[in-house]
Parts: sequence; structure tokens; C-alpha cells
Amino acid sequence: MTARRCGALFLAALACRTTGPEASNSSDASGSVDAGVNDGGGGNSSASANIDCDAAAPFTHPPFDAGRIQNISPLGNLNPPAHTLPTDHIYLCFDKNLPPLDFIAPGAMKVTWTTLTEYIVSPFRQGLKDYALSATYCATTIDGGTPAEARLSFSHVSSVVAALDIDGGTATCTTYTAGDETVRACGVGVSVFVDAGERLGTLTGAASSCFDVGLYDGRTQNGLDPARYPAQARSTACPLDLYEPTLRTSLYALLGSGGQLRTIEPRCGSNVVDVAGTAQGNWFRPDAGFYDERSHISLSPNNVDPTRLTFSIGTLAGTASGSYMFTPTTDGGAINRAFNLVAPSDAGSCYEASSGGQATRFVLQLLSTTSLKIEGQGIGTCGASWAFDGGAETFER
Repeated sequence: MTARRCGALFLAALACRTTGPEASNSSDASGSVDAGVNDGGGGNSSASANIDCDAAAPFTHPPFDAGRIQNISPLGNLNPPAHTLPTDHIYLCFDKNLPPLDFIAPGAMKVTWTTLTEYIVSPFRQGLKDYALSATYCATTIDGGTPAEARLSFSHVSSVVAALDIDGGTATCTTYTAGDETVRACGVGVSVFVDAGERLGTLTGAASSCFDVGLYDGRTQNGLDPARYPAQARSTACPLDLYEPTLRTSLYALLGSGGQLRTIEPRCGSNVVDVAGTAQGNWFRPDAGFYDERSHISLSPNNVDPTRLTFSIGTLAGTASGSYMFTPTTDGGAINRAFNLVAPSDAGSCYEASSGGQATRFVLQLLSTTSLKIEGQGIGTCGASWAFDGGAETFER
């Protein structure tokens, strides 16, 4: 490991996002957390972050003991209010009641940013702290010379080695609300070259029993609207695809949650759910920013079983924040109609979606390709007749 501590940097676009099925913090580093970091021209050549992406070695190590991985939750998990919108990272979950795990570098890379998060207010981990790391896997140029890099994020690291730890004198801190938590995040730029298999820290599961990994590949764009979505969301890719074939296959076999495996392609899931001209996808409260997820809603497929659809509710009058699921009908009617079949020409649709075993009724109408009217009407079914009842709200995209 070759390290160089850099001066205080702006905490690049630290976003109000939390990660993991239990919710946690991660920064939106779409503004490049590596801005201004000088690698000093040294370090292990095998771990050089300047290696061309076409020549970069595949990952050869799971980030912790593979035998301890219970499941890997695919991209696109919904866990409002912290994750009202589909997640841009996967979760590797483990039994936190067993001994702590070593966090291992899956491949050669350069760690460029360390964040220490303290959960000041939280319903389940108040007073706890954990770390998040950002690293560059490779760099290249696209479109005739435009720089692009493949960047990784690792969240819910319980402790890190000394070379990656926070220097309180140079860290930049911010406090913000994410979902139902208030957190204080302090970040500092580093330049630490690591080799595959090198120990970077420990995982205890104290703040989260899932370890979050995100891959943001600037060489690709997934089609999300740049006027609405930040660069990180638009470049999200599956971290498992960086692994050598044999290990990739074994990790793909763990994709799922709650005892159910994902079998539908793309098996690693996706954070791209918007279907233009229909009700399916993410819908935003007009006066709220992208990362204020508790203000938004998403009408999306489940990330493990995409045949099941979800009302992911951050905030909606008369409806508790949560995920409400249903199986769409195939009769072409207006009750429990698939979101991607709801068009602006429709008079409206009624839904019976379940959360905790109880059916909640939703009524919605697509007013235009960019405007959705929706009302949560409490516990109940659609019955023979249904209509808006004076509490509807309008979201846009």
C-alpha cells in the first residue's frame, strides 16, 4: 500500500442518500471526489489508477470472506424514505452476530476519498459511526479525448487501516437529514494505491449488516435524463461484472433477497426504471431536489422479482412511507394495471397494494407524459367503484 495524505478538499456533492436495506449514508460523488488529488507520481504500478480501462485487470477477491455472504441484493432496491428511488449500488449481506470480517480490496485501485459518518439521530443506530471509501478502478478517454473513469464506492466499513483514516484537522464536514436519520459526514481526499487482496479495514455489521458496493462507469450512459438525474445515477453499472469469470459466476448465484433469487435479466438489477409515456418510474415533488428522496415516489418493479410492482412512497398525504407491492393483472382493466401500460389517455387506475399484509388503495392518473396525479386512500380495496377523493397530489418528471 502506498499512501499520500492530501490537503482538505471540498466534500464533493455529499448527497442526502442512505445505503443498505436498513438505510445508511453514502456520498454522491458524481462531482468527482478525486478532484485536486495528486497521486505524486508514485505508488504501486500494478495499482495505478491511470491504467487504461481496456487493460485493467479483473477483480480477483470478494470484498470479504465469500463463505460469509448470505445474499447480494441487486441494483434497484427500494427502501423508503431513505431509498425511495431505486438504489445505484448492490448490498452484500452477512450475519453480524459472527466474528468481524476483514474488508479486502477486490482488485488493484486507487482510494481517493474517505468519509466518516456519525448517525446523530436514527431509529436503529443512533450514536454509531462507519466509513465509506471512494476509489478509482481505471481511467480512459472517450468521444475523441474526453476523460472518463470507472469509480467504486464502498459503504458501511466499520474501521479502516491507518492510511485511509480521517485526519480531523483536514476533513470537511456537513450535517444533513437522510430519510428518517440525521447524520454528520466528514470527508477527506487521500491518494492510496492498493493491490488486489490487500486488507483495507473491518466489517462488524454494527451500523448495517450489509456492505454496499457501487460502480459508476463514465464510459457508459444508461439513458436516464441528464436534466433530472445526476452523473452518478446515469453511469451506474454492476460491480460484479468487474470480476474474473469464475468468481463472477459464483457471486451472481447469490443475487437475491429474503430467500428468493433473482432469475430475470439483468440479474444484477438496474436503477433504470423510467418508461417514457407511461406511469412507470420515478416521480418527483416539484420543489424538492433529487437526493431529497423522502419527498418523492417511485412506481417500479421489485429488484428481486420484477414481475411484482411497487409503490415506493417517500411522502404522500394520508399514506405511511413504505413499499406497497402488488402483482399486475393481465386482463387489460383499470384495477392493478401494470405501470408501464398506464398512458395519458387513460381515465385513471386503481390499485390494491400490500404492505405488512394489509391492502392499501391507490388511485392514479397520468395527466401527461411528465405529470402524475396520485392519491393514497388508506386500507381498502378498489371494489366496484373508485375515484379520487380530494387528497390527490401531483408529481412530475
